[in-house]
Amino acid sequence: MVAATSYGHGCVSVARESLLRSVGLHKSLRLEIFFSGVHDGILHSFKSYQNRLITKKLVEETGEISEDLRATDRDGMQKAKHAFKRPPLRHILKELLWTRFRFLHGVVQSIPQGVALEAERVLLFPPRHNSNVQDVFSQLGEERKKMSDCLVVGGGIIGLSLAYELSRRGMTVTLVEQGEWGGQASSAAAGMLAPLKEFTAPGPMLDLGMESLALYPEWAAELEELTGGDVQLSLEGLLTVALNEEEVQQLADKYRWQKEAGHAVHWLSNTLQVKEIEPLLTDQVQAAIYSPYEGHINNRMLLRALATACQLQGVKLLSGCVVSGIAVKGGKVVGIETSTGSLRAEQTVIASGAWVGMMLEMLGVSVPIRPVRGQIAAVSSVGIPLRTVIFGTTGYITPKKDGKIVIGATEDESGFQREVTMAGLASILQGTMPYVPALHSATFLEAWGGLRPATQDGKPLLGPVPGWEGLSIAGGHFRNGILLSPVTAKSMADFVEKGETERLLPFLPARFL
Repeated sequence: MVAATSYGHGCVSVARESLLRSVGLHKSLRLEIFFSGVHDGILHSFKSYQNRLITKKLVEETGEISEDLRATDRDGMQKAKHAFKRPPLRHILKELLWTRFRFLHGVVQSIPQGVALEAERVLLFPPRHNSNVQDVFSQLGEERKKMSDCLVVGGGIIGLSLAYELSRRGMTVTLVEQGEWGGQASSAAAGMLAPLKEFTAPGPMLDLGMESLALYPEWAAELEELTGGDVQLSLEGLLTVALNEEEVQQLADKYRWQKEAGHAVHWLSNTLQVKEIEPLLTDQVQAAIYSPYEGHINNRMLLRALATACQLQGVKLLSGCVVSGIAVKGGKVVGIETSTGSLRAEQTVIASGAWVGMMLEMLGVSVPIRPVRGQIAAVSSVGIPLRTVIFGTTGYITPKKDGKIVIGATEDESGFQREVTMAGLASILQGTMPYVPALHSATFLEAWGGLRPATQDGKPLLGPVPGWEGLSIAGGHFRNGILLSPVTAKSMADFVEKGETERLLPFLPARFL
C-alpha cells in the first residue's frame, strides 16, 4: 500500500509537470492548487483502505477487482470496490475533489474516451517508463486547450459582458465574433442608462433595468481598475421634458406611478424650474421629470474596456470568425463549426444580437428576434455647454465627456441594412433641435447606424433553449443592451455555472418555443 501511495504521488507529479507546460502560465496557480488537492486526496484514499484490504493481487491489468481481494468487513469490501472500479480518473478524483477544486471539472470533462482509459491505466499500474505518463497527460492538456467551459457566440456588449463575468468566476471561455467587437447595435448606441425613461410601466423589464443600473458603479469601477481605461460613467441625472399640454399630461401620469412605486423622481412644473437644471433648454419647455440618479456611459469606451478585460482574464477571443453550424452529439449541443475550425464547450450561449434567429435556424429552431435599424449622430460640444441628458418625445440629446453631443435616434425596419440614410439623418435633426436651439450652430461630426435585436413582446430572451441541452440564448435586448449588460451577465452566468433560472423566468425563450 505504501508503494501504491508513492506511485500515485509520482504519477500526479508527472501529470502536473506536463499539464503546466501544456495550458500556459496564466493557469499555473490554479493548477498547482488543483494538484496539491490531488496529492492529499490520493493519500487519504489509500490510507482509508490500508487496514481493510488484504490481498495478494489488488487489480488485474483489466482494472477489475481481483477474485483474491478480501476485506476485514463487508463495508470495507464495498468501499474498496467503489474506489477501484473503472473509470478511476473520472470517478475517484472527480467525486473526491469536485467541491474543492473546480478546475478538475474542466480537465475531466474534456478527456476523450481513449485518453481517459489510458490515463486510468498509467495512474493505477506503474509504467516502465515515465514518458508514458508524460505522453498521456500532454495529450490530456492538448485536448483541454481545445475545449472550454463555455462558448459565447457574439462579441457585442452582451457577449463581452457575459464572457467577462464567466471568466471572473474561474471558467474557461471562448468568445466568437464574425466581425469586430461591438460592431453592431452596441456601437450604434448613445450609452443611455435610463430605465425610468425606457420602460413605460412597472414590471419585470423595469425591475431588470433598475437592478442593472444599481450594478453599474461597482462594475464600471472594476473594469477601469483592471484595464486602466476610463468608461466615462456619468450618473448625474437626466430630464424628460414636455413642450405642450398633451405631453405635460402624459408626463404627469408617468411621474405619478413612478413616485408611487418609490422611485427617486422629481416633478418640475414650470419653465423656470426646468431651466434651472438645464439652462440651454428651449423657452417652450413647460414641465419635466427630473431623475437624479440615471445617466449614461461612453459605450465605445465600455466595449473597448470589456474586450481588454476579457483578454486579461484569459478569455479566448476570436474575431472575424464566422459560424457555419452548431455541433450536436447525442441530443446535446457540444459547440460550433466555424470558418477557423471546430470549437467545443460544455455550454454554448448564443448572444449574437439581431443574428440570434439566424443562428438558431441552423437547428430548425425559430425565435422571434428581428433587426431594427437605429441611426444616431454626433456634433461638437464646442460653444454648447450642455450639462444634462435631455429626453423628449421625438429624440434625445446626450452630452459626453469626450467633447461630443450624441443625438438620436431613429427606429426603422430595414432588414440587415445598417447604413445611414439622408431621411434618417433629417429625422434625427428635426427631432432634437427644437429642444436645444443652440444645436443649430453645432459642428457636425459623424453619423452611424446599427441593428437592434427586437422581440415580439419587448423583452429579451435569456436562458436555455428547450429540447437542446447545452444551448442557451442571451439576446433580444433591443435598444437596452448597454443598460442591461451587467445584470444580463450576472443572471446568465448564474445559469451557466449553477443552472439557476429563477431570475430569468420572465425572459425564458420557452415562452416562444
